[in-house]
Amino acid sequence: MHEQYSHCLFQVIEHYSQFPLDQRIYIAALLIPLILLSWVPNLKYLAPVSMIANVFMGLGLGITVYYLVQELPDVSSRPQYAPIIGMPQFMSIVIFAMEAIGVTATPVCVYLLTTSRQQHLAAQIVKVLIGLAVFCTYGLQFFVCLEIAWNGIKERFSNKLVSKEYLLRTLLVTLTVALAVSVPTISPFIGLIGSLCFSTLGLIIPAVIEVITFWEEGFGTGYYRIWKNVLVIMFGVMALLFGSYTSILDIVALYKPGPPHFSALEVCGTPEQNISR
Repeated sequence: MHEQYSHCLFQVIEHYSQFPLDQRIYIAALLIPLILLSWVPNLKYLAPVSMIANVFMGLGLGITVYYLVQELPDVSSRPQYAPIIGMPQFMSIVIFAMEAIGVTATPVCVYLLTTSRQQHLAAQIVKVLIGLAVFCTYGLQFFVCLEIAWNGIKERFSNKLVSKEYLLRTLLVTLTVALAVSVPTISPFIGLIGSLCFSTLGLIIPAVIEVITFWEEGFGTGYYRIWKNVLVIMFGVMALLFGSYTSILDIVALYKPGPPHFSALEVCGTPEQNISR
């Protein structure tokens, strides 16, 4: 999240100031605003902020769709398929997007409005809107993590619970910002998370649960539930293994000294690259 917001932020600032800075500086600059946002004590006060984020995201996506339908090239000029090497990681990111579509929608909007459309005012507005939308959703997502962490340790304290809770809020935000500063490139990690977590939680485990649920009742005509769940589990295992493998390779290559590395997702083609073709 920090990486996405700072990416939008530094693109707009550099576009108008022509003064490039390391992206880590922009991420670190978000520490104080994020701490202040995390100090909102009640969930009901975060609901309006989340609503504003939805409005910003909707406006950003609307402008992006407008650009998408402008000057559409002939279908024959587009590549009909991408290299097969990027398919496992692509599927992992798709699985991840099933649970967190905003994570993948954000870079799509940003990439769509770069290069040839970089000079358009609407392109800069989209970056600001998407960045603000991601920033505003931090408090709501942070609230869940805070509740889990605080409920696990608050019984150990006998007094000054409020001050200790706010200290925990500050520490958690600082840790997330420090992690974002140390790992500012998030794309390979999105694929890895999708492979490890959501292929398991979204595909394999639900299929196993359905088999257990209908074990006594039966699996239908021709055991169709068994065959369906076997296919789902096989697909989940393939996404888990191959997606994790390609994502780990991308992460290793990303931090390995040498020439610039392009991830499997970039090999398949980012929206920016596909538009320019």
